[in-house]
Amino acid sequence: MNWHTTDLPDLLRQIQHALHAAPADAANPLRTAAFITAPDSHPAARTVVLRRADTDTRQLFFYTDTRSAKLRELAQNPAVAWLFHHPGEQMQIRAEGTAALHPADDFARAAWAATPPLNRLNYCATLPPGTPVDNPDAGLPAAWRHREPTREETETGWANFAVVVTTLTRLDWLLLRPQGTRRACFQWDGTAWSAHWLVP
Repeated sequence: MNWHTTDLPDLLRQIQHALHAAPADAANPLRTAAFITAPDSHPAARTVVLRRADTDTRQLFFYTDTRSAKLRELAQNPAVAWLFHHPGEQMQIRAEGTAALHPADDFARAAWAATPPLNRLNYCATLPPGTPVDNPDAGLPAAWRHREPTREETETGWANFAVVVTTLTRLDWLLLRPQGTRRACFQWDGTAWSAHWLVP
């Protein structure tokens, strides 16, 4: 990537390409990001795995448990933010937009079908995420403690599985450099991205 470009449309294409490529590479720092909700006066942040980034639709995707607090927070306020950081590049991307939930629909079913059995375990806990327990425990069925469940057994997680889709309206890019930090923002105006350089 040529992060030193002075051409804003080219920079936007590079940001989009970097996010698009990240989900396929488990070692890519941009594959995980902070996802921030603001349901009331107490913003909440957590790390999520970027499952897909679609340049044409301006959408970012991740999977979640339908019993998690995120769903209640999104119902109160669908405005969200993502924070990506690439330590090797010393680069930060802040992405803002509106989130929509896809539980138990064809969209989610396709994502579920492509999810490996071990990843499905995240949605198979017998108790909702955040439930207090006496000892460290993933909350999985007792029968699975000493063996890996079959793909068919992990189908129990489908009832708790959802895809969260964020449609982006703003990107804020920052590149830290000793010779001069650079920052730019891109705002969706309804038909196209407008772009501006910003003082860091």
